[in-house]
Amino acid sequence: MAMITSAVNMLDRLDELVPVVKSLGKRHVAYGVEDSQYDTVGGALIKTLDMGLGDDFTSEVKEAWVTAYNVLATTMINASHEEPAT
Repeated sequence: MAMITSAVNMLDRLDELVPVVKSLGKRHVAYGVEDSQYDTVGGALIKTLDMGLGDDFTSEVKEAWVTAYNVLATTMINASHEEPAT
């Protein structure tokens, strides 16, 4: 959650955010994270927000969160498949 909060706070500074997210994706390889697990985490995040925000979790809010999470997850997954720099 801390990373997601940081990412949301940095959405207006993508030039700073993208390298951090890529680095995180590369580190997740060492933790044994598999690509399919990002979908599980994303689903859990959306369900948690839905339960926690109740009526404030409008379709627009949900769409924004799904989009943001998908961008973060895709960036992390892509980085996890990059060849290490030599």
